[in-house]
Amino acid sequence: MPADATEDRVLELTDPEVLACPYAYYAQLHERTAAARDEGPIGWVIAGHTDLSELSRDMRRFSAELFGPEGTKLLGTSPEPPPSPEVMALVAKMRPMANALVIGDPPAHGRQKAITNKWLNGAQIKTMEPLIREVVDRAIDSWIDDGHCEFVSQFAIPVPLTIIAHALGVDGSDLARFKVWTDHLEMGYMEPLNNEQRLAVATSVLEFQDYIVEQIADRTANPTDDLLSALVNARLVGDEVELAGHHPTGQDRLSEAEILTMTSQLLAAGNVTTTSLIANVMVALIENPEAMAAVRADSTLIDSAIDESLRRDAPIRGGWRVTRQDVELENVTVPAGSEVFFAYGAAGHDPELFAEPATYDIHRAHLNRHLAFGHGPHFCVGSQLARTEARIALERLLERLTDVQIPEVRPPDPIICVALHGYREVYLTFTRAAS
Repeated sequence: MPADATEDRVLELTDPEVLACPYAYYAQLHERTAAARDEGPIGWVIAGHTDLSELSRDMRRFSAELFGPEGTKLLGTSPEPPPSPEVMALVAKMRPMANALVIGDPPAHGRQKAITNKWLNGAQIKTMEPLIREVVDRAIDSWIDDGHCEFVSQFAIPVPLTIIAHALGVDGSDLARFKVWTDHLEMGYMEPLNNEQRLAVATSVLEFQDYIVEQIADRTANPTDDLLSALVNARLVGDEVELAGHHPTGQDRLSEAEILTMTSQLLAAGNVTTTSLIANVMVALIENPEAMAAVRADSTLIDSAIDESLRRDAPIRGGWRVTRQDVELENVTVPAGSEVFFAYGAAGHDPELFAEPATYDIHRAHLNRHLAFGHGPHFCVGSQLARTEARIALERLLERLTDVQIPEVRPPDPIICVALHGYREVYLTFTRAAS
């Protein structure tokens, strides 16, 4: 949908045209004076940058525990249609998955995030940069002599999937299974599902749980230096996190239910969303030749290109909260127990902060004030890893490829789902750069 499209009807997030390109929907959200608007099956939507910056910190009124106190069964975000007996038979076999990280509230959330951040720190990610370059170059090597590629399946998927698998200590031979699992995990967390989809998701959840439980047992007996081992063997002592060197017990350690949830989120975020980020930046640069030329001339602008893509085309459109009480927002009352969609992608299109928000401008003011990684206590724990992967990917792609184009006969094919803003397929042609 063109950015300046006008509609007689009220746009909704579930409209296929909106899911393909949400710019007109975001503009419509910002035209309203109310801080929140009821979007029917999606729930209430909050889109303003200032509102989201403030309310993302308000975990007293806005709970992240969307699925209730028992945690998620990964059945999707809508109760309709009711789960079928076949689905519930699979659910009965699932191990518990606790409310954690993205779907966690204090005080447990603070402990979970502190333990995860202890491993996913800047120094650790810096040590991963040589591996990221190796993985990026290996992917490019596999198709550079062809003069063309399908960028998503041949680059944007395998690179981040390989990196997050390495971080978690997952064997490379399991990557194909992990791709299926992570796609289904994302659907279970973020999408309204029918029962056919729920059956596929539940089957993957059971396979994923069996695999991770085996890995937990192995890391308990034989601790290593990977992220999963850190989750298994960490404990929080006061405000300090200890990652290894003992076998923690009691409330100072993460439970199996917490580790299952946290691992599922790390896999999905480290794979699906980073895939969309890399593809979104590449498409934006190709479609904006002046920006592409500027980045080629000055590689320090790569970070700006990434931030502008995150602002305009946030890979995750937002996330849900549940109101713990009636909430007054300007002239609107959001009733207690309401599902509220924090539209972080829409915040990047708030005209009060970002002029001409549908325009891709790597030189704009405030471009790093986007909320694509969330905000407040739930700011994405993997943001620095995602940025590093995208930066190195662009560096090597622009160094090794010239005249990168999208064929007119094969335009990018957008993802049509509520949670993600990205592409299913992006076909590229290019010339190999001179050595």
